[in-house]
Amino acid sequence: MRLSGTTDYTGALLIGGSGYGSVLSTTQNNLIDTRALYSYHYLPAEMVELFVATGIGYRYWRRELSASQVEIYKWFSLRLEGGVVFTILDRISIGLNGSYQYGINPLMEAVGDSQFNSKK
Repeated sequence: MRLSGTTDYTGALLIGGSGYGSVLSTTQNNLIDTRALYSYHYLPAEMVELFVATGIGYRYWRRELSASQVEIYKWFSLRLEGGVVFTILDRISIGLNGSYQYGINPLMEAVGDSQFNSKK
């Protein structure tokens, strides 16, 4: 999956005592999420399908706060997914699924004006 778009930000600076709403900006976001799963499907009834899946994934998020301030978040993950699909009529299905991912070695990189402390 690849997504991109902008986010409007309303906030305040941490230093300087300005109030909420004193900072307005738009950030550019680019997100890539990949996964490889092994799934098991079970048909308990004619029009009901249950599934569970497990696998690995990788997520990358680039957040451009300004031309001089870029944050990059990235991590590998172990994933668990499951859900149910109901078939209504002959060719229409509706489903509900959920997923969980456990991040492995998550990393944040900042370029430009970003300042933060890292503890290991």
